[in-house]
Amino acid sequence: MGITGTDVAKQTADMVLTDDKLRQHRRRHRAGADHLLQHRKFVYFLLACNVGEILIVFSAMMVGMPIPLRPVQLLWLNLVSDGAPALALGLEKGDRDIHETPAAFPAEPVINRDMAIGIGVIGVVDAIAILAVFALGMQRYPGHIEAAQTMAFVALCTSELIRAFTARWSTTACSPSACFSNRWMVWAVGVSFLLVLDGRVPALPAAVL
Repeated sequence: MGITGTDVAKQTADMVLTDDKLRQHRRRHRAGADHLLQHRKFVYFLLACNVGEILIVFSAMMVGMPIPLRPVQLLWLNLVSDGAPALALGLEKGDRDIHETPAAFPAEPVINRDMAIGIGVIGVVDAIAILAVFALGMQRYPGHIEAAQTMAFVALCTSELIRAFTARWSTTACSPSACFSNRWMVWAVGVSFLLVLDGRVPALPAAVL
């Protein structure tokens, strides 16, 4: 203890607490665990979205398909559909279970094994689904690649906005009563989705589905 501890104990100790109030240290530990969990949710959501976008474009090039997403659409995805919900994840409240489980956070990297597997799986599923939508769009609107790109863009935006809610429960299951507890997430997803559906935004090609 930093105040009541003896000098000999301070010199031989590996760590010295500057405050003798253990209750405050417990609150600080809980706050640190909450912050780390928020960072993991933020990183998990953004990496899953970006890996999916990379695989979509790369896979299309490998199989000889036209590019499913235009550069301005990718910019829109990163700034709006990904950015706003990711910021809302940083305002999440702490999970109760995180303080009841014996997980040793300091011994784990920010991206642990489960997160890495989840990011890979989400990226592959996104690539398969969006390329299927893009192929359907080219088949339905032959000669109008803008229409197919719009279909792929809207489908990807929708999936990423829905995933923003699932990213909130990285350690526990989503309960119906808590699905909309984060009002910032509700606003971020709602406004982003309305902007995606607004045909006047510059990210959408001039196509009518």
